[in-house]
Amino acid sequence: MRKVDKSKNSIKKYNNWRFLVTSSCNSNCFFCHRDGAGTSNIFLDFQFFKNIIQKYKNQINKIRFAGGEPLLHPDIFKMIKIVSSLTKDVGIVTNGILLQEHIKEIKDSKLPKITVSLHSLTPDVFKQITGIKNKQYHEIIGSLKELNKFLKIKLNVVILRGFNTTQEEIKKLIDFVVENGFNIEFIELDLGSIKNISHKKYHYAPELLIGNIKRIKSINFEFDDAKGRWISIFKDSKIEVQKALCYNSLCEKCITTRPILVYPNKKINRCRLGNSRIKGVDINF
Repeated sequence: MRKVDKSKNSIKKYNNWRFLVTSSCNSNCFFCHRDGAGTSNIFLDFQFFKNIIQKYKNQINKIRFAGGEPLLHPDIFKMIKIVSSLTKDVGIVTNGILLQEHIKEIKDSKLPKITVSLHSLTPDVFKQITGIKNKQYHEIIGSLKELNKFLKIKLNVVILRGFNTTQEEIKKLIDFVVENGFNIEFIELDLGSIKNISHKKYHYAPELLIGNIKRIKSINFEFDDAKGRWISIFKDSKIEVQKALCYNSLCEKCITTRPILVYPNKKINRCRLGNSRIKGVDINF
């Protein structure tokens, strides 16, 4: 019988965490599933967060703060400071609306990276997707250029048929990230988590998007089977196209690659859909 290295498995099991610090959000993306956090205005208890970090501090090597909108949490920068002493792989996923307001705090926190959901570089299209007004859109763009002076930026773009899949839209996005040295991840619309069936008409296969990118920029991709995404390095910018794991029923990949999800209501799991194939995490406080 093959001997199992329990210590190694344990470290792998608790190394990657995604804290959904609030279910509250100040934008209104019509496709958003909020990682299963719901829409109630709940904030993750700060002491509960500290308890988790204290218990697993010797195993943690990756932390992401998301939501909802994580910058709405009153203790978000305290949280960042705590985990930054444990690992350099710390980041937040934000809609960008509050970036301008918090540039100093972000800089002082020494946050190494930030991911901004920016689904179009056409202000009116962006407004249709997110509900974010044109003035706020331009503030987000200005904040990105300011933040780029001291941290690494990645853009998340959910692929939406009829909004951002034209060659013009794709070219704008790729030119923007290359010009500024950002990274970008195009994400397949996750039909597995959409409650409004009418939204399925916006689905656009990632293979089609890759075909468009190749025609525009002659970029070649390699598929990373373990992560379920295509990856390319183009002029120092990483360009990724991700399959929607839930839609494609890639549960086995989630078991080994997805982070532990900590919800604002203190629920902890590895699957935002509550799939029984991915067992709950054995953490109790």
